[in-house]
Amino acid sequence: MILLNALLMPGIGLMFWTLVIFTLLLFILRKFAWKPIVNALKEREKSIEDALHQAEKARAEVKELVQKNVELIIEGQKERDAIIKEARDRSEQIITEAKEEAKNQSKRILAEAQSIIKREREDTIKEIKNDVSSIILETAKTIIVKELEHRKDHEQLIEEKIKTLV
Repeated sequence: MILLNALLMPGIGLMFWTLVIFTLLLFILRKFAWKPIVNALKEREKSIEDALHQAEKARAEVKELVQKNVELIIEGQKERDAIIKEARDRSEQIITEAKEEAKNQSKRILAEAQSIIKREREDTIKEIKNDVSSIILETAKTIIVKELEHRKDHEQLIEEKIKTLV
């Protein structure tokens, strides 16, 4: 009970010295500890704010870089599409030119072949005419010789020559 009584009813001396020590401790803490602690807290708060500002700035820069990258990718895709389109157009042009060249060459070859055939035909006709002329001359010669001999033989000879020609 005494202990309980001492706790509930402290002595004036104890209260005085507790108050003096508390005031002295409060003065010392205020003089030497609170200013550095408050300054440290303010510096910490300022560094956190700066870090947040830098993080926000970095986020904005990253967002800008991402946007630039997206634009570059889109531009690259457009260039790729343009190159592919140009390549397709060029290949179609080359194919068209090749077809046109092939047509022209086939027409030229056909014209040359027709020209050669025409010349060969003309040469053959000349040769046939020469052969027919020779045959006719021989026939005429034979007819004249036979005419003088026999007319019936002459007609038979003409018929034989006509049969050999046909």
